[in-house]
Amino acid sequence: NSLLAVGVHGIKGDFIKGVFVHIADEKGEIFAFGIVNYDCKALMSLLSLKDKDEIRMLFPKAVVHIDNLVLLK
Repeated sequence: NSLLAVGVHGIKGDFIKGVFVHIADEKGEIFAFGIVNYDCKALMSLLSLKDKDEIRMLFPKAVVHIDNLVLLK
């Protein structure tokens, strides 16, 4: 599945849209990587949002689409 904005719980590092990023679980273990559709500043603003409908409206694209995602585990 794609990584959707509602599934993002933290951001680490600086990055721009279109680069490869590591994706980690709650423990910090990297389990995937993929091409991100938003830059780190946009995603940092996501973390302050609580309403899932608002998140879906402001971030309509997947953070990392399934076609650009590689699972490691």
